[in-house]
Amino acid sequence: MLDIHDPPLNPALNLRNRYVLALSLIALLIITSQIVIQLTIAWSDDDARVVNVAGRQRMLSQKISKVSLEILRAEGPALRVAPAAELAGAIKTWSESHDGLLSGSTTLGVKGRNSERILTLFASIEPAYREILDAASTLATRAIAVDLAPTELERLNARILARENEFLVGMNAITFQYDAETRGRLDLIRLLEYILLGVTVLTLSLEAIFIFVPAERQISRYFRDMKKAVEILRERATFDELSGVYNRATGLFLLAREMEKARRQKTGLCLGFIDLDGLKQVNDGYGHDAGDALISEFAALLQSTIRSEDAAFRYGGDEFAVILSCDLARANSVIERLRNLAEQRNSKKDRPWGIAFSCGLTEFDPGRELSMEELIALADEVMYREKQAHKSAGTSPSR
Repeated sequence: MLDIHDPPLNPALNLRNRYVLALSLIALLIITSQIVIQLTIAWSDDDARVVNVAGRQRMLSQKISKVSLEILRAEGPALRVAPAAELAGAIKTWSESHDGLLSGSTTLGVKGRNSERILTLFASIEPAYREILDAASTLATRAIAVDLAPTELERLNARILARENEFLVGMNAITFQYDAETRGRLDLIRLLEYILLGVTVLTLSLEAIFIFVPAERQISRYFRDMKKAVEILRERATFDELSGVYNRATGLFLLAREMEKARRQKTGLCLGFIDLDGLKQVNDGYGHDAGDALISEFAALLQSTIRSEDAAFRYGGDEFAVILSCDLARANSVIERLRNLAEQRNSKKDRPWGIAFSCGLTEFDPGRELSMEELIALADEVMYREKQAHKSAGTSPSR
């Protein structure tokens, strides 16, 4: 029972206590939202680097196979010196990236924080990786030896090629797993955002009647920033930042979906694998800003060439892929239109380099049991032959 001699309750003190409580809750929500935003950005950047390194491993293994075949075809130790050096460099980058993905690397900017599923997938490709690494390292060392027998060259190449597909399939599964885990983390963050939003709305509903209308505006601003950050992250997870086309992970997802659609509906589907000619010369001669400009300008031409039902994505580095929902004849006309646009752009002569590319087109047969990796490999092989033809004939318009 309240003693009649006790002083009356102080309404201002009660209001102040409520105000302090409300501000404390809002401060906690603000800090939490900022932490979520920063963690989301940090996780997205880390995940993007990991996915890029994992994707690059696939290309490096293909490069190792291609260079080993060049060594096999070279007549004499003198002609093997250059490909042997190139093979040694590819092996070094390949092994460093492999170790970095597993254990982390400050050079690559990856932390090596892998799930049990990722570790299991890495364990599954470890025998193939070790076999390729051992054979390729031996080949790089022995390639220029005068006493190297042709049978030894063939044996080393056979060891590499025998395990290449196993490694590619496993590495592709690892890349997809990295991407799936990234999406899972984004979904978790999105759920946390909804929870934070609910708590904030409840807090504002209880406190706005008394004191909270001004503070509500501040909270709304913070959550607008959070929403904007999530949209930016979602775009980063879908599009390649430099070129503006789809990134590799999204492109491979779309390709798998279109292949399944073509199987069900028996519709036409073609894949074009594109490699820019002369990017290294542009980088070396005019700087990487010029190289980035070349990539961006080519991507813009590519986007303006394809139809809305088609899709283009950056496979990695100077390589692009285009998914065309049509037959091979129509696909050839699309690529020819792209070449014409490039020539028109080159004719302006407003910069010392031009846009040139090699493209390999392959048509997907819905009735044939063909994996996505095999379809890409077929298109890549056609592109490689075209690029070699450019080099042999000296017809590439890059300058």
